[in-house]
Amino acid sequence: MPASLVRALTAALGSLALLASCAAPSQPPAAAARGIQISMRDLRSGVAMALVNDTWLEKAGVPGATAEDRRIEFASISRGLEASTTKILSDAQLEQFVQYLSSDCGWDQLSREGAVPTNGGLYTSTIEVRIDGVAEHAGFVASMPRAQALDFQTCKRVFFGVFNEVYSLQTVHDLDGFREGSGRR
Repeated sequence: MPASLVRALTAALGSLALLASCAAPSQPPAAAARGIQISMRDLRSGVAMALVNDTWLEKAGVPGATAEDRRIEFASISRGLEASTTKILSDAQLEQFVQYLSSDCGWDQLSREGAVPTNGGLYTSTIEVRIDGVAEHAGFVASMPRAQALDFQTCKRVFFGVFNEVYSLQTVHDLDGFREGSGRR
């Protein structure tokens, strides 16, 4: 995916959040926020990443009176390297991302109901979307039709683009292990 498209999507996500925060009180109340988690796993390399929203943190029981308090609490929980790759977006931003997957990435034709099979099944990489605990997943299999493979690769590139644009602080158990695992010296 071209860097310009990633920047445009990131700017659109930011603009949507700004518009949502400036909404006039005379507008009808928005639908109830949904807890969303989008995760990507590459089963060949063991890479696992996730994007979650503020409502997901609240529903997961992360303590805090406000979304900001929950984000701070979540970032302060020490985890191993594998579990330290979760980044948080606002509710509006992650809703926009889910909409983009459905409208522009062919997610509706790729996805299957339920969670990713244990150990990935036949897939070499997967994307899973969980909304209020209900999961859909898609995965790459070498034998899939070319059009589906291209759609999956597009979804994956967009996920990486958004994931890489989100700044995150996280505490890990073992700093030396973190440096080794991330390639930093």
